[in-house]
Amino acid sequence: MIHYCLPLQLDDAETIESTIEKNEAQYTYFEIWLDFLPTPEAHLTRWCQRWPGRLLFLLRRPGLAPIQMPLQKRYALLRQLASSDAWLDLDIHTQQDELSYLRTHALAPRLIASYHNYEATPPDEQLTAIVEEMKQLRADICKLATYCQTPTDALRLMMLGQQLSAHKEKHIVLGMGPYGTLTRVYGTLWGNEMIFAPQDPSQASAPGQLTYEQLQRMFAILDH
Repeated sequence: MIHYCLPLQLDDAETIESTIEKNEAQYTYFEIWLDFLPTPEAHLTRWCQRWPGRLLFLLRRPGLAPIQMPLQKRYALLRQLASSDAWLDLDIHTQQDELSYLRTHALAPRLIASYHNYEATPPDEQLTAIVEEMKQLRADICKLATYCQTPTDALRLMMLGQQLSAHKEKHIVLGMGPYGTLTRVYGTLWGNEMIFAPQDPSQASAPGQLTYEQLQRMFAILDH
């Protein structure tokens, strides 16, 4: 089964709710970027109760731009999310403070440990080391998203995904940029836990994302 995830980089809680309501039938998951919201703490509990197990929360900005939310407020949101069944996506290199806070306070949310590289795809040995670092964090899902400068980069990411599948490690391995499109199609068919699919290209949260409609057409063709 293909699990679509809708990225929501919105600064209005009502718009987020209406968008989820409108798309509940097509999407399994909804990715909410909390740093865009002025008072996210006022909505988290209600959202998690309304859409149990279907929400992903991020505490960062696109492209790993500086986070606007104060660190103490992020800590409070971590405590709030730790008792829910929502997913929490933390970047292993730029969100060390948050990861350290989880360990220090024995908080165990459903963790997606992620790595992002918007310029290149690291060598295989570095990718393997990144995955091992994620395992040390006891991540429920290991997520790697890197920019593919060549077709070979995309193939290497596909091989990494297959290695993780062989070891029954839950993962999301995606390539960004034109050469990364392959990973979004076949990675979804061959083991990625979910695929990020905006409704419109302008709503993409990372370079190279395909829309829900584009992916639906591709999967339908491949299925036949």
